[in-house]
Amino acid sequence: MDKITERLKSKNNIEKILFTIFLIFYVIIGVQVLCNHNLTSPTELIFNTDTIRVMNDISSISGYHARLSVHPLLVILTQPIYFLLNGIIHNKLITIVIMSSIVSALSVTIIFKIFQVFSKSTKLSIVLAACYGIAFTCMIFTANSEVYNYATLFLLLLWYFIIMKVKDGWKKKSDFIILMALGISSLGFTITNYFIFLIACLVLLLSKTVKLKKLLLANIAIILLLVGLSFFQKCIWRNTPLITAFFNRTVKVEQTYTNYNINIQSVKNVIKDDIYNPIVSSDVEVKQNNRGWQQVVFKSMSIENKIIITAFLITILIFTLKNFRKNLAINIGIVLSILFNFVLHLLYGNSECFLYSMHFTYLIFILCGINCLSEEGNKPKKYIATVIGLLLLLEILKNGYIFIKFLRLLHLYLPMRLYAKKCGIILTSIATGVATLFEITLFNIFVYFCKKMSKSEDISDKYKYIIYLFILFTLFESVFICTQTFNV
Repeated sequence: MDKITERLKSKNNIEKILFTIFLIFYVIIGVQVLCNHNLTSPTELIFNTDTIRVMNDISSISGYHARLSVHPLLVILTQPIYFLLNGIIHNKLITIVIMSSIVSALSVTIIFKIFQVFSKSTKLSIVLAACYGIAFTCMIFTANSEVYNYATLFLLLLWYFIIMKVKDGWKKKSDFIILMALGISSLGFTITNYFIFLIACLVLLLSKTVKLKKLLLANIAIILLLVGLSFFQKCIWRNTPLITAFFNRTVKVEQTYTNYNINIQSVKNVIKDDIYNPIVSSDVEVKQNNRGWQQVVFKSMSIENKIIITAFLITILIFTLKNFRKNLAINIGIVLSILFNFVLHLLYGNSECFLYSMHFTYLIFILCGINCLSEEGNKPKKYIATVIGLLLLLEILKNGYIFIKFLRLLHLYLPMRLYAKKCGIILTSIATGVATLFEITLFNIFVYFCKKMSKSEDISDKYKYIIYLFILFTLFESVFICTQTFNV
């Protein structure tokens, strides 16, 4: 029993457990949104998201990928993985759900790893990572097919890499290859993320980790590679626009989402829909938007949301001011990134800030991890633990309740599949959770036997493991084939 406890407490196993729990959680909510409804036509119902277009970008070779001048490498970064997984899963919707769930579960794991760099308490790091994972924006944009959770994963990887280089130093030449790969992937998912990459480079410069000349060369290489990959993508996927289209046609289109008339309401929109509602959701309802579509929107915030989220934000502010100099370069980078996103959303897409909130929320949690989790005194630690604990409790209660209400609103406006109508939310969630856990278990056993087979020198043992692997693969595939029977 003691050996099991020790293994569970090890850092790697905590990360695996955290990843597994959130993978199951995200698959359950993803199935509830995407698989249980017939999304057959474009709809802005789900917080003005363009679900059909994004699903088309991820899964269709011949589809018209109109928005790729803003998300320039989305197709080449996602479709090869999609088709690899779909060859095993045999179901478009479930493949998209699993891809999205893996990406978001990895994001929770990476943000936990960032917390652990600064944290004096593993338990508090787990709780704060759970707060991020159950944030309403993470739930909605994982369950619904969107670009933002993919972009957020690579931004988190970028910040984790930058933090580790600031802490440990620039040791290998391969670090430049990693930096360029993270720059290309961050920019490839959303073009405005290049500004976040530039801020990350500034952190390396301020911390005297890398010289300016090398960073300039890296940025030139990233831009040239991005343009080159865009042309390569165009050769393979003929219906994708080149990144150069952004500078002639797309800028004019994007201006329709831009409003330079900043006022108090603009500021309120960013605070409400980029900071408060993405963490803990207000109540929701369906209203007709100015394009004539039905759309889920937020009502006014409840008093408990205002009190606890404000307490959380004030806590971050207090300890950031107190500990700012401890990690000066990193703090400057995170604060500048928050300010950049704040100003961007004052000007661009201000009436639909929640749609872009995943680019914002992870920064707030990283700032909390850097400055709150590094506190050593007992009294500050107890205060921080209390605030984070209350936030997690509020998220579980409110986000859980609002998400179920959100599903019921979808039931009213989108046609449901027959099995979902008959079984309901609870039974389909239990079935999805059990099936996902079963598949994860089979996959881990499969990997274990592969390792055993590679180490074995006895030919009889190798044949034995081949038989085991065949049985495991058959069971693994049977679950996905079963989804075809029920027309999931």
